[in-house]
Amino acid sequence: MGKLYVRVDDRLIHGQIVTAWAINLGIEKIIAVDDTLASNTMLKSIMTMAAPKEYEPEIITTNEVKNSLKNNENKTVLLITRQIRSLDSLIDCIKNCVDLNLGNISLQDNTIKTLEAYAGRTFSLTKQDVDTLDKILDAGITVMCQLVPSEKRYEYSDLKVK
Repeated sequence: MGKLYVRVDDRLIHGQIVTAWAINLGIEKIIAVDDTLASNTMLKSIMTMAAPKEYEPEIITTNEVKNSLKNNENKTVLLITRQIRSLDSLIDCIKNCVDLNLGNISLQDNTIKTLEAYAGRTFSLTKQDVDTLDKILDAGITVMCQLVPSEKRYEYSDLKVK
């Protein structure tokens, strides 16, 4: 049985994912979830070129996540999405993940809350993001913040209290 790691990072597949996270976690499969990107063949191709073929990168829609995870249940998978709120409909699919890592979440038009996390990094959250994180925590999923494996890990629940 494989492991599932989930990360929210508005850059999706990029250098830190491939050179730090995938190696450190023993990732065999990278799945990026982005409905818009998944429907654009050219951009999808460009994004998947950022990851070596050994990670079997794919970009899929939210509707395809359940099947993709089932098809890869014996692999160690890194599931990445741009926005926390994208996970709202996927909580049942990710409930057995090792943890949910909040990576890079840039300022959004409808930001209601900005959390200072670590080393001056901030996360910009919408109301829907906050509500989704509450549901994720209620489902018993650990939410943490860590840009790269070599940096200190911070628990979201500790940041939320501040």
